[in-house]
Amino acid sequence: MNLLRIPKRFYDDSVIDCPVGDVIKSTKQHYYIDADDKEGLSELISRAYDYATDLGTLDSFYRPIIQSADATLNALKKQGIDIQSYRG
Repeated sequence: MNLLRIPKRFYDDSVIDCPVGDVIKSTKQHYYIDADDKEGLSELISRAYDYATDLGTLDSFYRPIIQSADATLNALKKQGIDIQSYRG
């Protein structure tokens, strides 16, 4: 099983609304998710991309989740995940 390390904040927000895959392991600030769960990973990336493209929003209420979406995408990229290939 291949694990991917991602920040907790965005995952916690996403898992409420949709199936983004299961947490295999957790630390204080990160979750490890199964890289082989293509459906869950695709949903997580799609949601993160949608949020991260709103980085210019002026609403400070959403800024932490938007920044966490961007951090999630960056974490996945650093681990060799081709974000664009999951966006279809």
